[in-house]
Amino acid sequence: MLETEAVVFRGVRDVEYCPMLLPDPYPADIVVQTEVSGLSAGTELWYYQGRRPQDIRFPAVPGYQAVGRVSAMGADVQGLHVGDRVCLRRSRLPQEFDGSWMGSHLATLVADAHDAVRIETPVSSEQAVFSSLAAVALRGFRMLRTRPGDTAIVLGQGMLGQFSAQILRAYGVQVYTADLASVRQELSARFSADRAVAGTHRELLDSLGDLATHGVDIAVDTTGHAQAINWCVECIRPHGQILVQGWYPDPHQIDGHRAHHKEPALFFPCSQYPHEQRQCLTWLADGTLHAGELITHRANPREAADTYRMLDREPATCLGVIFMWRHL
Repeated sequence: MLETEAVVFRGVRDVEYCPMLLPDPYPADIVVQTEVSGLSAGTELWYYQGRRPQDIRFPAVPGYQAVGRVSAMGADVQGLHVGDRVCLRRSRLPQEFDGSWMGSHLATLVADAHDAVRIETPVSSEQAVFSSLAAVALRGFRMLRTRPGDTAIVLGQGMLGQFSAQILRAYGVQVYTADLASVRQELSARFSADRAVAGTHRELLDSLGDLATHGVDIAVDTTGHAQAINWCVECIRPHGQILVQGWYPDPHQIDGHRAHHKEPALFFPCSQYPHEQRQCLTWLADGTLHAGELITHRANPREAADTYRMLDREPATCLGVIFMWRHL
C-alpha cells in the first residue's frame, strides 16, 4: 500500500483533507507525484452540491484533471520514464471509493500507464492541467461544420466556454460570448472572443445589430442550464448548428415549435480522447490556446473545504481554480 493525502467528499458539501492508503501498483501501473490538479466549476461543483447522482456516490475523491511526474513504474510499462510529466484523470483508489469515475485530487496517483498522456511540449503544469477541458471543447468543435468567416455565439465563459471560443477563433470563426460574471467577460474579451458581453444571450444579441436579426451560424452552450437549447435556437440562423457542450444536471426544456422552424443541427459531445488532449497541449505551448492567464485562484489542497465553499457561494469571482500540490 502507498501512503498519500487526498481531498475527499464525505457527503453533500462535506469536504475533508485526509491521509489515504492507495492499492499497490500493478506491473502496468505508474506512480505519479502530483504537481497541480484542476477543479471543475461545473461537474465537480454539481457533485459537491449533490446534483449529480447518476454516476457517482459518496465517499469519493473528486477531480479529473491532474499533472505530475512519474516517480516509479511497473515492469510492464513501456513508453514512459521516471521523471516524465503526465496528465491523468484519476488514480486507483481504495475499495470504499469504487463507483466514481473521478479521483485526481491526491498528492500521489497510481494509474495504468495507458491512461496517462505524456507532456512532450514546453508548457507549464499550471496550463497543462487544463488540457483535458480544452480537449472536451475540441471534441465538440470537431462535430461542427465550420468555414472561415462563420459566426458563432458561445454562452457561458467558464473554462470550457473560453476554450470553445478560442478553438473556434483559431479556425477563423467570428466569436461572440456572453457570461453573467464580469470577471469571466473581461477575460473572454482579452483572450477568447471578438466581442464579449457581461449579460444574457439576449443582451449579447442586442449588441450584434443586423447579425442578430439574421442569426449566427453556430451557437455553443456551456452554461449547463435546462433552457440552454432554447437560447441557442433563438441565436442561430435557419439551418444553423447548436453544440450542447458539457453536462446538464436538469432535463433539457425545448420549445419544439421554434426549433422546428429553424431546423437546426444539434450535437451532444461527451468527454475527450488522448489524441485531442495532445493537440491541446501543443496549442497551449504555442499560444493558440490560453489557460494560464485564466487562472484566478491557486489554492492549498489542505484548504479544499474553503475552496469548494468559495466555488459554491461566490461562483462569479472564479474562473480557473487549481490545487498546488508540489508546495506541500
